[in-house]
Amino acid sequence: MAGDVHTILCGVCKVPLQGPSDGKDDNVFSCPSCGASDTRKEVLRIVTEHVEEVTARAFQEGFRKALRGNKFVKATGKPVPKRFHKYISDFNPKI
Repeated sequence: MAGDVHTILCGVCKVPLQGPSDGKDDNVFSCPSCGASDTRKEVLRIVTEHVEEVTARAFQEGFRKALRGNKFVKATGKPVPKRFHKYISDFNPKI
């Protein structure tokens, strides 16, 4: 939802990233645990991919649950594949 605040985490360590808070695209953010680092722009690009994947998976699962037991409509298709993301968000969609 608009206005919600979520933490950006290292995809390996699940530790919040550290970096400056002035919002410039060339700022470097890094994981204090493993040292993985990238620019703010790249971190946000990767986290956006992660949020899109998590949202698609939640939507697909909600749709499957809604159709479970329906003898007229069947949910077919492959599940949304789970991929590795260098950076992730603690975002958990409620669908």
